[in-house]
Amino acid sequence: MYLGVNLKCKEMKTTFSVLIIFVLSLNTAVAFAGDDEKTIVNVIEQEYLAFWEKDLDTWADYWVHEPSVTMLWIGSMGYSFVTSFDSLKVLTQQRMENNNTDGPKVDKKVTDMSISEDLATVFLDERYVYQFAGEEWGMLMKSKYVLKKVDDQWKFLSMTTFNETSYENTDLLSEYRINNEGYQLLNRNELEKAIKVFELNTQLYPDAFNTWDSLAEAYMKKGEDEKAIRFYKKSLELNPRNDHAKEMLGELEK
Repeated sequence: MYLGVNLKCKEMKTTFSVLIIFVLSLNTAVAFAGDDEKTIVNVIEQEYLAFWEKDLDTWADYWVHEPSVTMLWIGSMGYSFVTSFDSLKVLTQQRMENNNTDGPKVDKKVTDMSISEDLATVFLDERYVYQFAGEEWGMLMKSKYVLKKVDDQWKFLSMTTFNETSYENTDLLSEYRINNEGYQLLNRNELEKAIKVFELNTQLYPDAFNTWDSLAEAYMKKGEDEKAIRFYKKSLELNPRNDHAKEMLGELEK
């Protein structure tokens, strides 16, 4: 199955449920005594919560409605870049409609904040933790938010986020990157090539339940149900809490 938050703004296709836990930590090295600073901290929290509650109108109230709005997400697998509020709103609405999760646990730590008249720049360290198929998946990111004061209200003008974790050289990330390449091929209906990539991943990481799940999905799409069933069962042996494999087996064994 496809894991993680795709850098091209695709959503995770498997349902999982976790509680939203939002913690906004203030670095003691930065003075947050003024009303503007407190308001900005609250805006950051409420904008995030509005997104996960799928409240598009409330989310939009926290953004400047101008063509100068930008959102940039950078990671080792690529990046996504959106310009203008109208484009960002359309994308956000699509993400809300496609998102079937309650959200991750997230810790946003403000490390620096500067305010100059009607503009504010905020730097944050962010940690996102997902519970998926009985396993914990985390991402560490650094972000820069720019907010603008409009009619005495602070609103987002831009967000730039850099995914530090995606550049780490770990077995988990290597497995994920290979899997991602397989899904790129699968999405283009290049089934034989996708299967070769997924097979390579099972050879490199034979104890990873997700590699077998992805290989099974490719064979299922190809119409080779017997192999798909065998590999979904293999994935379940490695992780009995893999609900995606259970669901697919239920369909295949009807």
